[in-house]
Amino acid sequence: MTARTLASAAALFALALFSQASSAELAATQDAGRLTLSGGHFRLTIDTAKGGEITAVELFDGSQWNRVVGGDGQTCPRVAIRDGSREYLLAADAEAKLESVETGPEVTRWRTTGRPRAADGSPAPWTVSLACEAYAEGALFVDLEYHLEKESTLAGASVALPIDPSILGAAKYRQETFRYKIPALPSARAAFGINPLRSYTNEIQAILEYNRPMAGKTAFAEEKGRFTWTLADGQTGLQPSFRYQNRLSFGFGSGVCGKPRTNVIGQRVYHWINFLDLKQRPAWYPSNEQIDKMAGYGGTMLILHQHWMLEGGSNGNPHAVYQVARDDASLRRMVDHAHRKGMRVGLYRRGIERYSVDVPLFGKYLERNRDGFYVDWHGPHCVAIHEDRYQPNPAVNDSHYCENGSYLPAREYFLFTRRLREIVGPQGFLIGHQGVGNSGVLANLAFDGYLPGEAGSDHAMFSDMDSAVYRGMMGGGITMPWPLDSPAFSSPEGVAKMAAWGMYPHVGLGLQRRRDATLFTLDPDGEANRFALPYWRVLKSIDVNRATVYNLPSVNRIAAAFANPDFQGLVYREDREGDDAYLLVVANLGKTPARTTVTLATDVLGMSGEYQVRRIDSQTGEAAARGASSGVVETSELPSWGIEGYRLDRP
Repeated sequence: MTARTLASAAALFALALFSQASSAELAATQDAGRLTLSGGHFRLTIDTAKGGEITAVELFDGSQWNRVVGGDGQTCPRVAIRDGSREYLLAADAEAKLESVETGPEVTRWRTTGRPRAADGSPAPWTVSLACEAYAEGALFVDLEYHLEKESTLAGASVALPIDPSILGAAKYRQETFRYKIPALPSARAAFGINPLRSYTNEIQAILEYNRPMAGKTAFAEEKGRFTWTLADGQTGLQPSFRYQNRLSFGFGSGVCGKPRTNVIGQRVYHWINFLDLKQRPAWYPSNEQIDKMAGYGGTMLILHQHWMLEGGSNGNPHAVYQVARDDASLRRMVDHAHRKGMRVGLYRRGIERYSVDVPLFGKYLERNRDGFYVDWHGPHCVAIHEDRYQPNPAVNDSHYCENGSYLPAREYFLFTRRLREIVGPQGFLIGHQGVGNSGVLANLAFDGYLPGEAGSDHAMFSDMDSAVYRGMMGGGITMPWPLDSPAFSSPEGVAKMAAWGMYPHVGLGLQRRRDATLFTLDPDGEANRFALPYWRVLKSIDVNRATVYNLPSVNRIAAAFANPDFQGLVYREDREGDDAYLLVVANLGKTPARTTVTLATDVLGMSGEYQVRRIDSQTGEAAARGASSGVVETSELPSWGIEGYRLDRP
C-alpha cells in the first residue's frame, strides 16, 4: 500500500464538498477517549480503552437500532498477534491514543494507536495504528498499520468481523463468504432482519483488500457469527522496524424506501440492448416512433446498452471507447425525443473501465440531475477479476491496481462511485450490475439501484421472499431485476412478486434469451416485451418521481396488513402540495383466486380522515370509483398472480 499523495488527498477533499443524494449527514461526538459517529442508518463507537477498536456497530432497520457488533463485548477488527504460544489483543490495551479526529458531514477521519497485550497485561513488541475514515453513505475503511519495535518471532496474526449473538438469533439471519477464482482473499457478507413478518433489513460487507501476508501465508475462515482473515502463520523471525499495512473495508446497508437515498422508486425501465442490428449505425438507436410507444406504455426510463458507442468493447477485452458514439446525431436525436416524452436516459458504462469518467457525456448528451448511468462489471470484485484476466490498455488510458487480481480495491471503487454520483448529480441515477454474483452492498452505497438476474445463483431468487430480498441485496438498496436470463423473471408469478415486494424490472429490447429462445424484439409492442405491463399500468397512476414506498420487506415498518396471507403489497405515498395521495398495490401470491381486506397503518403513512378510492385495473389501466375509506380497503377477487391498485385521494 503506497502513501496517499497530495493530489489524491486534494481529490478526496473535493469529493467531500459536494452533497451526496444518498445519505444523511454524519455527526461525531467525543467523550474522553471515546468517539461516537452517527449516520442516517449506522452508528459506530470507537473506544481507546479497547485499543482504539470499534466497540459498537448499530444499524437502523426502519423502526429501531440493532447492535450488530459489540453487545457481547467483542470488538472489531479484533487485531490479534501471536508470538510463540502467547496471543496479544489490541482490544486489551486500555491506554490506546486517539491521535487525531477530522469531522465533516460527508466524511470523518480518525487515527488511534495502541499496543496489543496478553491476557496478563504484558505488552507485545508491536504497536498497531488504525487509520479510519467513515462516509455518510455507510462505508468504513480501516487502514491497519503494524510496527515492530524489537526482534520477535511471529507465530500468527489475524483480524476478524464478529457478529453479535443477538443478531445471530434474529428471525432472519444469513451469512455468506463470497469467493471467486482469483488470488484475492474471500470477502464476508451478513444480512439480518429481526421481524419475522419482514425479510432482511440490513447488511454488512467486509473486505480485506490486499492478499498480502505479514509472514508465512494468508488464509480465511468462516464460522457462524465470525469471519477471520489470517495475516501470518508459521514461525518467522522478524527484525525491529518491520512494518506491515493492509486495509479492512466495510459496507453498512439498510433498506431504502425513497429519496434522498434513491431516485429509482417505481421507475419503469426500457433497456435498449439491440444485439440484433449491430451492423447498423444511425438505425441502431430506437426511433422516435419506438420511443413514443415506450412512453405510451408508461416507460419512465430508457437505458442504452454498450453499443451506443461505436466501439462498445466486450467485458473489458477489448476496452470500450467512450469518446465516440455509434452515431452522434442519432444519439442526440434520441435523447432529446426521450426527454420530450418525459423519459430519463441512461448510458452504459463499465466499472472496470475507470478511464470513462474523464469523458464528458453529461452536457454533451445527458442532463445532470435527470439522466444517469447503467454500470456493468460493477464493484471491486469485478475489477479484480478483470485485472487477473487481462493486461491494461494504455491506448485508452486504462490502468490497473495490480497485476494478478490479488487486490480488491474496495475503497478506490467506492470513491469511483462517488465521482459518478457527482457527475450524474444528486437527482440523477446510477444503476449497478455485478454480473458475477451478489458480493455485498459496499459498491451500491452511492447508487440508486442494483440489477440482479444474470448470475445462475439469481435465477431461483423468486422462489420465496427472503431469497429475492437477499439476492437483490435489498438490505442495502433498491432492486431492479434483469429478466433476460431466467424465464421466472418475466413470468406472471415473477411480476406479481416484484409488484408485491417493490422491485422494478428492466424490459430488455433486442436480445434472444438462451434459456428458452424467447426473442425480446426491438418493438415495445412485441409479446415478450409486454410482461411487465400489468404492474406498470398500476404504477402509472401515481407520480413515482415524488413517491416514497412503504411496507417493503426490507424495511421493518409495517404499513399495511392483509387479512388473507396469500396477499402481499405496498403503499406509495405521493408528495404533493396540500394533501398527499396514496397508491395501494396488491398482489395475490396464492395458487387460487381470492380476495382480501387490507388495513392501512394510517399513523405510519401519515393519513387522517377519509379518502376517495379508485380501483386501478392492471389489465387496462382504467380507474373506477370504489367509494370512500379511512384506512380499510376491500379488494376484488384476483386470480393467482393477479395485481391491482387502489388510488386514495382527498375528496
